[in-house]
Amino acid sequence: MSHFELVVVLLMAAVPLVVAARALRIAYPILLVLGGIALGFLPFVPRISIPPEIVLVIFLPPLLYNEAYTGPTRAFRVFATPILRLAVGLVLATTAAVAGLIHFFVPDLPWGAAAAFGAIVAPTDEVAFMPIAERLAIPRRVVAIVQGESLLNDATSLVLYAVAIDAVTRGSFSWLAAGWQLVWGSVAAVALGLVAGVVTVGVLRVVRDPMLDVLVSLLAGYLAYIPAQHLGFSGVLATVTSALYAARFMPPSLEPSARVLSRGMWPVLIFVLNTTIFIFVGLQSRDVIANLHGTAWTTLGLWAASISALVIGIRIVWVLGVSYPLDRIARGDRDVPEWRNYALTSWAGFRGGVSLAAALAIPLLGPHGAPFPHRSLLIFLTLAVIIATLVGQGATLPYVQKRLGVVPDDERSDESERDAAMMEATRFSLRRLERRVRDGRTEEREARALRERYERHVLDDDESGEVRDFHRAELRLLADQHLALVGMRDRGTIENTTFRHLETHLDFKRLQIEEEVTRGDALDDEGMPNDKASQTST
Repeated sequence: MSHFELVVVLLMAAVPLVVAARALRIAYPILLVLGGIALGFLPFVPRISIPPEIVLVIFLPPLLYNEAYTGPTRAFRVFATPILRLAVGLVLATTAAVAGLIHFFVPDLPWGAAAAFGAIVAPTDEVAFMPIAERLAIPRRVVAIVQGESLLNDATSLVLYAVAIDAVTRGSFSWLAAGWQLVWGSVAAVALGLVAGVVTVGVLRVVRDPMLDVLVSLLAGYLAYIPAQHLGFSGVLATVTSALYAARFMPPSLEPSARVLSRGMWPVLIFVLNTTIFIFVGLQSRDVIANLHGTAWTTLGLWAASISALVIGIRIVWVLGVSYPLDRIARGDRDVPEWRNYALTSWAGFRGGVSLAAALAIPLLGPHGAPFPHRSLLIFLTLAVIIATLVGQGATLPYVQKRLGVVPDDERSDESERDAAMMEATRFSLRRLERRVRDGRTEEREARALRERYERHVLDDDESGEVRDFHRAELRLLADQHLALVGMRDRGTIENTTFRHLETHLDFKRLQIEEEVTRGDALDDEGMPNDKASQTST
């Protein structure tokens, strides 16, 4: 089966699984993994395999780039210390602890291979976490820390993994060499990511074409990832750095049509990549189990449960026993959230496609051309950890949040921030309007109409109900316009291409107005007063 046909098959299988997940109100990655496992053991399902380098190079850059570009960058800066503590310290601790346990279970496993396995299961997966977090009302602080950690800890773990694999093939392993490679590879990756970000922003300043703008944004992650990988640096860190730079310095002169196209393209692309990865994780179970020989299933089960428990337990101990006390010492009691938020963070350490791809990338041959020691066992244990964390912890996260009593963020704070920002932007634009009138660049008649519209719909704090009534009437008017266009298209009065163009124009206006009406009605239903913060209209 070709890779293209494989993707089509996976996506077709994902459709009913995602529909079922939404009907059952659970995060779709959980059901995709379980569905992939079930599909993998059906006799008529062909063997499906994707080279691990395809998983890393094709899937990872756009996923990382999008999440870093759209992520809460202000929160990343605020929580930089706890994020780095998890992305570096916890990865190192998990790698060492897991390496020690697997070496205890399998004494003939070289330390280099044990360290490689520890590095494989150490990083959390942002791709696995975000679809689950989006289904739950998890506090923004927790989401920002877990998301920031997951964007960076792949760099730490994959560098350790590369050093450990190289050590196995050469016959020796050095933690000092691994540490130096981590530092040098990280610094070089950040520098390369900055260069890629500068190039991306520079190209977008020159291109000025909506279709090409979207294409450049799609290729930007690869522009950072692929050169870093070829040079032996962290492609993950280079991609994240490039995305953060682009998010900060993306030229405001980009055409609105390019931004609209991008916002339409990226969610679909990310969903396709996510569904493919998660169902692929489940499908690998048949091949992984088929390659196991010589060890009793009870022993394998004990090892899998023990390593999964260690991976989960060491995160809980690190977050509650290290991060929480250090934050209280460094920042003071008043600036540190309750321990419940830390406990919820400790339960959100899901593993995913990156870990499986790294396990599948373990070479077939070890030192002196002999088979890599216990390769099938390491892949099986990796799959077990992914299932235990993604399915086990992911499915129980809502229950844990409820038992801990973690209160979701007040959505009205987000509304207030958006409304306040929109009002300030409106006041700024009106001040600029007055300047253009004085300079003779805008007619007073036009300025008067604009002042009346924006002061009434954005800045007026007494006319909320009247403004929404106006919006509802406008929605009915736009719906009638659409009905008229449909009739003209059906009668052959206008061409279908003309109809589609005008339909898109009306749809954008209707969506914009519907959002304003829905937000205002929701605030009224909650008994909120219609103050200035609730009067924004774009």
